[in-house]
Amino acid sequence: MVILINYKVTLVKIGGSILDSEDNTNSTISQLRYLAEYGKTNSKFIIIPGGGKYALFLRYLDKKLGLGDDLSHWEAIYSMDYNGLELKEKYKSIQITSDFNKLMEFKDGCVKDAKITLFLPYDYLQQEDELPHTWDVTSDSIAIYLAHRLQLEECYLIKDVDGILDKQGNLIREINSHKFESLRDTHGLQLFKKKVSIIKTSTPMDAYSLNLINTYKIRCILLNGSHNKSGLKSYFQNPSNPSTKYTRIIPSNL
Repeated sequence: MVILINYKVTLVKIGGSILDSEDNTNSTISQLRYLAEYGKTNSKFIIIPGGGKYALFLRYLDKKLGLGDDLSHWEAIYSMDYNGLELKEKYKSIQITSDFNKLMEFKDGCVKDAKITLFLPYDYLQQEDELPHTWDVTSDSIAIYLAHRLQLEECYLIKDVDGILDKQGNLIREINSHKFESLRDTHGLQLFKKKVSIIKTSTPMDAYSLNLINTYKIRCILLNGSHNKSGLKSYFQNPSNPSTKYTRIIPSNL
């Protein structure tokens, strides 16, 4: 007999700033494992890997060689798959799939399912080619899109920052997408370091994400997965604690 359990399914995208550091990656995965096994929220986690250093290199090649929007788009998504395969090689107990139907089964699954699964998005996005082919769309937007297709109400972006900061460096814990866009466009947010010289300094989300947050009515939460932080555990165990650091971005019409 199959016993169904009412799990809360949580989609997290692990950003390149985490994946490109072994310490940061270990911290994020260990926190997810802890929350899946011992957390109070009865959560199962879907991991979406970011493109990381491979996607950054593709940006460089596109700038230098003019790869074009289509090739750059698909190669950058393939870099997400590559990072996912590397994660699976290192953390062998994590379930992995590129089949969206199996991902839905995991979401709607039963006791026998693993509590963490990693999704490789390339094949699915080739079939469901709905996102613009532009550098404004990165794994951030892809994670929000996949959360929508999975009929989830929120998704989490795991970065190496505590969230979005205002010009004075104060953490913004909740902001609607319209206000966020306004502050971003009027330089009202604190700038973050440049990763490579060809990438402009910006807020830690891609430019298309806010469109999808509004379109799909999905909340997006930024958390810090760095090795010297406990951002994931803090948020899921006690988000109301004043010391818990995050930014929650909500649709502007909510």
